[in-house]
Amino acid sequence: MVKDNIKIIKQYLQLIHENKLYVIGLFLSSICGHASDLLLPMASAQIIEMVTIENYNLAFLWTILLGAFFIIYNGAWYFNYRLYGANYKYIHRDLQSRLLNKVSTLDDEFYSKISKGKILNTNATDLENLSDLIDIVCEFLIVTIKIIIIAFIFLQTNIYIGYCVLDYRCQGIKYPFFDFSM
Repeated sequence: MVKDNIKIIKQYLQLIHENKLYVIGLFLSSICGHASDLLLPMASAQIIEMVTIENYNLAFLWTILLGAFFIIYNGAWYFNYRLYGANYKYIHRDLQSRLLNKVSTLDDEFYSKISKGKILNTNATDLENLSDLIDIVCEFLIVTIKIIIIAFIFLQTNIYIGYCVLDYRCQGIKYPFFDFSM
């Protein structure tokens, strides 16, 4: 299944060859946004810990870092939303017209097997899924990293609680394009 998913991603990148800069920007801004999302609770916890042990200099430093993480978080998502909009417009404007032009050149024998309505409906839903593919891949990667980090933190604290948290987190995950069953 993993090889099939890699093949899908390669085909996606070949399909959007004119728009790769947007996709790279989307991927990087999504990774930065999700990564800074991981750092926000850590910085908050460090502030509380430093105030608790009355180390106000480090508490102030962590407060500055928390502000920096918020700026990175909001900046990354701002660029992500802008690039997502540009990518969405490209996919729906350019790819849809290319696909409809290709469908219009098909012969009547093809239309006797599949109706035009089904082709147009599939066209609309597939393009919608195509525009969301980069976000889905990024979220898959970050959620996997989050699970590893959360499991490590809880397993370090208490192995039984860590196992329960890990088991609970893994049961709720749904990967729409990835199937890891063997």
